[in-house]
Amino acid sequence: MKLPKWMSMRKPSTGNATTQEEPAKSALAGIGVIFSIGPDKGFYIKSMMPGSAAHDCGILCEGDCLIAVDGKEINGKSPESVTNKILGKVGTPVALKFRRNVTVPDGTPWGKSMFVYISPVLTRGLTAELPKPAGIGVVFKVGTDGGLVVKSMADDGPAKLSGKIKLEDCLMAVDGRKVFGQSITQIIPRLVGAHGSKVALRFRRVGDDGRPALHDVVLDRGRKATFRDNPDEDLPVEVPGGQSVKLIVPPNARAGDVIKGQTRDGKVAMVKVPEGATAGTVLTVA
Repeated sequence: MKLPKWMSMRKPSTGNATTQEEPAKSALAGIGVIFSIGPDKGFYIKSMMPGSAAHDCGILCEGDCLIAVDGKEINGKSPESVTNKILGKVGTPVALKFRRNVTVPDGTPWGKSMFVYISPVLTRGLTAELPKPAGIGVVFKVGTDGGLVVKSMADDGPAKLSGKIKLEDCLMAVDGRKVFGQSITQIIPRLVGAHGSKVALRFRRVGDDGRPALHDVVLDRGRKATFRDNPDEDLPVEVPGGQSVKLIVPPNARAGDVIKGQTRDGKVAMVKVPEGATAGTVLTVA
């Protein structure tokens, strides 16, 4: 299939560290990504530099769409503005949020299409030379009151090994700052840090008598800092392998409509328009 014009255009990179036109940024680093600007003005990963933070994290792939940087949405922002948000001092962490469309089998030829959101925390610069940011080994879900509660813990993570955190504990504060009611994307920059560094957490737990009580825990960070924004949904987030096709949502399409395209070898590719997609949204069909 012939690539759409937007896919072959080399747009300003919001992941590279320097440009000749802006020598003041020569001391700054990015995450090693070249983005293409889609018809919907979204920032889609076009390529990743081997050895960069984006490439080596192992969970990002071509076609993922950047949604937010350090908890701030970038919708409608210019390439220059997004570049400035991503660039920073070598070795500093940056929290990103990406959107990916996935297809779950449902008995139809095209399956059920939906978006998943992946939020890695990356270290600016080449990962071979820099320490990776670490977390606490917890997956959170949104509770009934809007707070983030512990859904699961990694067996070898600081949270579970401490023996002081239980499932359904609600996160209230990080390092003395209230985080109740914030999204995981907003909280990520506070949860992560250098491997072995300390983070102070305050949780709310409902006791056997039904009364809530607060308790404090100090942990040493020690888990890979990668989060999902929709942990309640057991959806696939693996990096798709093999060839993929890019399909663009047409102006008159609605959620649930099936759009079709053709692969390079002449086969028909089909995908349902997921909830939240708009005209111009680029969907990747593996």
